[in-house]
Amino acid sequence: MKVSYVNEPFYSQNKNTSFKIVKNMCNLEKIINDFRIPYCNQINLPENTQFGLELEFENVLLSELNNKLEDYQLKNGLEHTKDWCVVDDMSVSQMYKQDYIGGEVNSPILTGTKNDWKSVADVCDIIQKMDARITQNCGFHAHFDFLKLGITKEELWNLISLWYKYEEVIDGFARGEAKKLRSGVTKNASSIRPYINKLIKYSRVDAFLNGQCVALDKNHALNTTHYQDYYNGKYAPLTTIEFRIGNGTLNPVIIQNYIRFYGNLLKTIKQTDKNYSIDKELKEPLYFNMQSNLDQACEFVDTIFDNNFDKMCFLKQYTKKRI
Repeated sequence: MKVSYVNEPFYSQNKNTSFKIVKNMCNLEKIINDFRIPYCNQINLPENTQFGLELEFENVLLSELNNKLEDYQLKNGLEHTKDWCVVDDMSVSQMYKQDYIGGEVNSPILTGTKNDWKSVADVCDIIQKMDARITQNCGFHAHFDFLKLGITKEELWNLISLWYKYEEVIDGFARGEAKKLRSGVTKNASSIRPYINKLIKYSRVDAFLNGQCVALDKNHALNTTHYQDYYNGKYAPLTTIEFRIGNGTLNPVIIQNYIRFYGNLLKTIKQTDKNYSIDKELKEPLYFNMQSNLDQACEFVDTIFDNNFDKMCFLKQYTKKRI
């Protein structure tokens, strides 16, 4: 699918207009409302990107889904290394006789090719046609290979610092199509701020980066466990940073938009010539009573995206205007 830009002179004439300026020059909310996020053959990602998806759902018998995905992969000539894997997940799975109802599908390693995005759309369609339900228990997780991207410890701290500063904006985006985050987010994808505040308070940032403190783990919105284990000589079954904040979805457009965001966030920490820092202590976001802040969202997209189309895709999902 060819990407087309909305014909709005305030942001389409230049490659990378500041959206903080755009907001002051026109009715940005109306422009966002009229914009539609397309499903693209390719999206703007860093070179050498490899990522994987975890799609959670309820109301589907896992053995039946496994059979349908095996049939799909055989018909499309996918090798074993390209398998989409069906697994149970205790946050969404319930035992039924000798099987489970509800679980997750894990993708193979993806690089964002045209065939990859076709496969994502196909698999989502298969699951949806089995009457899958995306409930308040369902999340969307994405893994990015830090070895392929060559992320340094300084760049990891840049990632943490940006996430820390803009966590309210990220949480708004992570609601996906919904108006609020899922009920399990405080337990399974919690704010990084309380732990980072402790590190700063006790001057433990260097110790954290050098593996002398526990990592941000799978209970946090940002999971750096594998990164810190790998670089500190411990066993790491994966070489990925995991983004856990997202609401569950089987909408391939929203899935691609998550990957567009995460990939550009990682590109920003790689390309910047400055070190981001945490200037002041911030409290944990109010997940279920959060107000939109378009000024802050515009500041964020100006920071991490290098083109206006990607900025619009982010703001569309952030504002939830007729997705």
